Amino acid sequence: MSKQQKVKIAIPKGYKPSERVAIANEIVKHIRKRTKAGGGIVRDGDNVRNKKLKAYSPMYKKSLDYKNAGKKGKPVNLTLSGDMLAALDMLRHKKGEVVVGYEGGTDENDIAEGNILGAYGGSPNKKNARDFLGITPKALKDILKRFPLAKPSRVSSQVEKTEASKEIAEEKVKSFFDEQDDVYLGED
Repeated sequence: MSKQQKVKIAIPKGYKPSERVAIANEIVKHIRKRTKAGGGIVRDGDNVRNKKLKAYSPMYKKSLDYKNAGKKGKPVNLTLSGDMLAALDMLRHKKGEVVVGYEGGTDENDIAEGNILGAYGGSPNKKNARDFLGITPKALKDILKRFPLAKPSRVSSQVEKTEASKEIAEEKVKSFFDEQDDVYLGED
């Protein structure tokens, strides 16, 4: 059984759960789009950078699966059936982190592992690896720009305005009732 294929992506801690889900969904869309265009990634420690996916092997190009899928060879986009990329999803999120990848124990997870490690049912082989499960810092930054965090000074300012408005409203209500005490209602 394959190891679950997933990637943890650090994001600022200030996002609400619904925002983290939306960010994870945008990351998944980015990975799918880049991969379908023939792009993968290279990891160098914690650094991730874009790289064109390696060409298909001559043996794979001669396979019946390849021919039946109507593949042409370029771009290499890891979409024989499309199921593997379609199964890519957000797995979980918490403050400061989203995790995207595949449900463990699924065929799509196994296929993803084969591509990422270059194993394809055998031993991992970096020469054949086509890693795609990740995002560059620049691409993540571009996604996060679409989800601006409220600036603490702006939030504090809004809280102060709300508290000041509340105090003014309370003074007006008190003043109104104080004035009502002085109003002659026609009874003695």
